[in-house]
This record gives sequence, C-alpha cells and structure tokens, in this order.
Amino acid sequence: MEEFNKAQYSLSGVLTLLRAKVVFYVMGEADIPFATFSQKTVTIQLWHGIPIKRIDNPGTSTDTLRSLLARLLKLSQYTYWISNSAIDRNATALCAGLPIDRVLITGYPRNDYLIEHKGTPSAEILDRFPYLQKKIILYAPTWREKTKVQFFPFDDFSFEEINTFLEVNDAYLLLRGHWSDDIYAKNGKIQYKFLTKGRIIAATHDVFEDVQELLPCVDILISDYSGIWIDYLLLDRPLIFVPYDLEEYEKERGLLYNYYQITPGPKVSTNKELIEAMQEYIQNSEKDSEKRAYIKKVFHEYEDGLAYKRIYEAIKKCRN
Repeated sequence: MEEFNKAQYSLSGVLTLLRAKVVFYVMGEADIPFATFSQKTVTIQLWHGIPIKRIDNPGTSTDTLRSLLARLLKLSQYTYWISNSAIDRNATALCAGLPIDRVLITGYPRNDYLIEHKGTPSAEILDRFPYLQKKIILYAPTWREKTKVQFFPFDDFSFEEINTFLEVNDAYLLLRGHWSDDIYAKNGKIQYKFLTKGRIIAATHDVFEDVQELLPCVDILISDYSGIWIDYLLLDRPLIFVPYDLEEYEKERGLLYNYYQITPGPKVSTNKELIEAMQEYIQNSEKDSEKRAYIKKVFHEYEDGLAYKRIYEAIKKCRN
C-alpha cells in the first residue's frame, strides 16, 4: 500500500490518472487526491466492505456549508457506487449522499474470488502456509476510532485453555486486526507478540495482504461490526460475534441495522462461551445454517461470481 501511495503522488502517476477513461476507488478521496476528472471519465466506487456501520454522510454534518460542499463533491466524484442488494443500495445511497440511481446493485468483484474458490482454496496459499489445511478459525474485528480493539475482552481469558482447545481439535486461531491498525499503529507488532503463542497466530496484512485470498481457507469466522462477515456469508460457514463494546460503538460510530437481528451466530462475552461456540461449530458446521442463509439473501442479491461482468456492462453503457 505504501508503494501504491508513492506511485499515485508521482508525476507519472498523476498524468496516468488524468488520461484515464475509467477510474476505480476502493476507499474514498484519499485514493486519488487532488485529481479532477472530465465528465467523460467513468469513476466507480467499489468500496471495501458492505456497510453495517455508518460511513461518511455529508448530510449528517452540523456545518451546513461543509455538508453542502461534501455532497457536491460526492456527486461530481463518482459516476457510480457499487452495492450488493436492495437494502445495501438504500443504505449506501443514504450514507454516501448519492441519488439512488447512482448506486448500482452488481455485487462486489472481490467476492467473485470467494465464490470461485469456495470449494477449492488457492493451491498457492496452501503451499505457502501448510497449516491452512487444518481447521482454521479467523478472528477479524473492525477498527475503532478512539480505542484499540481488544481481541480477548474476557475477564476469564486464558491462553492455555484456548490453546488446549485448538490442540485437541487440530485447529489454528488466526488474529487479524483492521488494516489501519496493523499498518499505522506503532505498537501493532508488540500487541500481536503478546497475543499470539502456540496455535494462536498473527494473520496481519504483511502476512496475508488480501483477506479474500485467506477466507476460503477459514472454517469459522469471529468478528464484530466489520463488513468482513457479510462477505463470508457467501461461503455458508459458521460465524461467532464478540460485540463487547456494542453500546459504546453505537453511540460513537452508529450502526445501520439492529445488530442482534442481522448477526446469524452466537454473541460471546466470556472465554468459556467462545470455546463452547467454536467447539459446537467444529462438531456441526451446519448449526445456524438457516439463519445464515436468510441474512445472506438480505445482503447478497447475486451469488454467481459475475459482479465484474455487471460492472463492465455498466461502464460500457457510460462510454457509449
């Protein structure tokens, strides 16, 4: 990511951007700063996660002028913003401050990879990390603006108990924080050093740059308010949730949905509950499958792995 940022700020990078006929965003204004495109340039915001938490909404600003300027920037910046389903489209349009017809239901192209590799993870990643052929549990919480994420916020937390569980089940627990925490936090590596031992392994962004490559190898996903678990629904595999700071998070960031209604899996608040939930899913991965299938239909209109094609067709219409 650092090399990419250097490239986009270079003279050749800016000139390439200004000549581009199609431009893709994955984050926001920071992806492509200070570049103004002509009306002939098609700009597509792919975004980086299906939002269940509030994203930047210029309409919520208390500064009227700032709100108006931000909204005008969004209107001029993006030809289209990509979404996954009708409910996701409505939420995205509201949060992004875009007209509903500028938000397309195509599915996310990053999830085409998940669908393609649902039954067969990449041989290359299995060669690099042989332990991924065992039972894999990934713990991937989201970023907090004012606090550091607590991977194990349990009064009864015990490394020994979790490692014993993992050894008995020949499984590994991978810890992966949000990319901004991993890359920019000076104490990130220190945090993982104290959190990982035995069969608890760091799965940071310098190890697995693209989490979509890792997800097909994951048998159980543990998360909180991150959009990663909605992508993971496409694999039809168990989910566990650790919403230890839900009340605080709702006040500071805000959620778009009733958390307990949309999360199809147990919410754990102790070390004992976490181990019990993991054990139940290892013994029976079909547990809660009907709940997951229902929520999957809410957030995923397509499961055909052809999001890239629908986006391509939308771009062709703009270019003609």
